[in-house]
Amino acid sequence: MDGLNLWLIAAIILVPTTIVTALFILQIIRKAGYHPIWLIPALVPGLNYLLLWAFALSNWPNLIANRPDDLYRVALKQLSQGKVKQAIKHLNLLAEDDHQDAQYQLVDIYINGPDIEPSLKHAVYWSEKLAKKGDETMQFVTGDLYSRDDNPVYDIEKAEFWLEKAIRCRHVGAHRRLAEVYEQVPSEQCQRKKVIDLYLFSAGYGDGLSQSRLFDIFSDHNSEYYDPGKALRWLKVQAESGNPELQYHLGLSMINGDFVPLTMEDMWSDNGYLADAWIWISRAAEQGHHRAKAWLAEMEEKSVHLRDNRIDFSWDKNASVDSFSEALTQDLATGDVDGERVDELALAEPSKEAVHGG
Repeated sequence: MDGLNLWLIAAIILVPTTIVTALFILQIIRKAGYHPIWLIPALVPGLNYLLLWAFALSNWPNLIANRPDDLYRVALKQLSQGKVKQAIKHLNLLAEDDHQDAQYQLVDIYINGPDIEPSLKHAVYWSEKLAKKGDETMQFVTGDLYSRDDNPVYDIEKAEFWLEKAIRCRHVGAHRRLAEVYEQVPSEQCQRKKVIDLYLFSAGYGDGLSQSRLFDIFSDHNSEYYDPGKALRWLKVQAESGNPELQYHLGLSMINGDFVPLTMEDMWSDNGYLADAWIWISRAAEQGHHRAKAWLAEMEEKSVHLRDNRIDFSWDKNASVDSFSEALTQDLATGDVDGERVDELALAEPSKEAVHGG
């Protein structure tokens, strides 16, 4: 009986004490910002001693939250260590508290990763918050995200709204993206003239995709905007960027009279048009373009020469490939041609992929 009384007394004393102690520990854990699950090991004798040391030496989430820059540095360190989910948790805490650097990081993570599945829905959520503050880059990003059909919150009207905002803030890339958005809508609604104006603005600032699109528009025989002179101009601009495939295409197009109809007399006169074509093909050959080298070698073998003595157009065929067929073989190996109409390839109109440098 005495033993039972002792156990009863111990229970009466220890149970309330344990409960009170657990409540105190739980409060400390919560205030520090840790999950309540840590209460369990904290009540295990021996283990709680080790946990106390770990607890004392660690960075307490809620303590760091009161020093946002410290928490941001912790999140960046976690990203560099590949602990993306932990970093996102801390970045979200900061972003909800209007920490702009954290918001930028979340946009980048949700678009590009790494180590997580991209989420355009979450990306546009944070980019729009930054866009509303007048950030022109995020206005462009937000418009671009809303225009992507793989985005669960795809909204073409919001895309136009934010891209137009970015344009008013003089974001050059927004002109091309808005033109692409206008081309996504049904043709009867497509503002073709506005599309061209937007591409022209962006192309004037050196945007290669806009220049390529203008070439497509102006070289389309079925378009009311068909203009071979303008098509030639934008193809030249692209060729001047140093792309050998475009240089080769430009030279052949000029020789074939794709942009300016030529008679044989015109082609071989001293008007300089054919001379320009030869220069472009030579430039492509100098960069190792197989078909350009072979074409010049073929012309040399056929004793084709220009009468413009001011420029040396000779091509050392020993420095080039031995034959056009060898050039074709090398191009096939690198995926430059599709293998069709090989006999006519030297003078044939290049494919659309060639126009874009593919």
